[in-house]
Amino acid sequence: MKQFYVFTLLSVLFYVPVAKGQAIPLTEVFNYAVGSNLGGQGGWANQNSGDEVTVQSGSLSYEGLLISTDNSVTFSGGGIDPQLPFDVQSGNTVYASFIFRVTDLSTLTDTNGGYFAGFGQSTTTFGATVWLRTAGAQFNIGINKATAVNENTWLPTNFDTNTDIFVVIAYDLAIGEARIWVNPVPDDLEVETPPTPNGTANLNTTRTSLSRFFLRQDSATETPTIVFDELRVGTTWAAVTPKDPTMSLVDNFKNSFAVFPNPATNGFVNISSASLSPKDIHVYDVLGKLLVKQTISGTRLNIENLKAGVYILKVAQDGRTETKKLVIR
Repeated sequence: MKQFYVFTLLSVLFYVPVAKGQAIPLTEVFNYAVGSNLGGQGGWANQNSGDEVTVQSGSLSYEGLLISTDNSVTFSGGGIDPQLPFDVQSGNTVYASFIFRVTDLSTLTDTNGGYFAGFGQSTTTFGATVWLRTAGAQFNIGINKATAVNENTWLPTNFDTNTDIFVVIAYDLAIGEARIWVNPVPDDLEVETPPTPNGTANLNTTRTSLSRFFLRQDSATETPTIVFDELRVGTTWAAVTPKDPTMSLVDNFKNSFAVFPNPATNGFVNISSASLSPKDIHVYDVLGKLLVKQTISGTRLNIENLKAGVYILKVAQDGRTETKKLVIR
């Protein structure tokens, strides 16, 4: 009995608590002092050394997503890699969403690109990493199951700098698959069943659990200047894609204009409504890249420069907006 007492006392004296991750779903809006370092705030822990990820004023935004608040962070080149621990997840599909903007591509010269964000099983073992590489004056986005350079799935659309891009990633721990969605349409936000991913990676290494989200500053040739905002982590698609509740205010405009012919086959489409006001037209591809921006006074929109495929047509008129699917054959 005496020996047991001594052992117990020593255990108490030398007990070191283990840091516990945040409960999910979690949301990070970077409500910290402008100019401060991210590491050490809000549960973020720094790994490696070098330049810090810093807080800057202002938010990024994505149409249809819950309105952004507070500040954002920025980083580039090589430096410290902050990690945000969360409760260990095993057997689930873990989702994360964020908005990012590339403001300077000039140093991104590595043809393999580099990854700047993703999940971690530990401080050094990663999964569902998001990659960038140059594509002329634009950049390309990829998803990787882990970190191997030659195991990226690159998405077909290229993006411009100084554009806010909304990304959702997922890691399915049951089958070891990483998934990515880029700029999902507003109608797919906060739904029970996720839309089809824009890319998947299911190669070799499998992660058995996830316990953190990280930002990475690898090197000047692999990491461009990035602004990062509105991080959400959860175990469902809906938890990381909350809708802007004000979008419901335009429900009275739903189905108030017609699009025909749809599918379109002759290089044009008619867009009619009860109003005679000009219509602001935007046409996007399925990854959210803007292809057509035009204001029309009548009903006819010229689409002869668009290839056969599926597009997202957004019409704004009299202060109201509606989105429809457009098919071209």
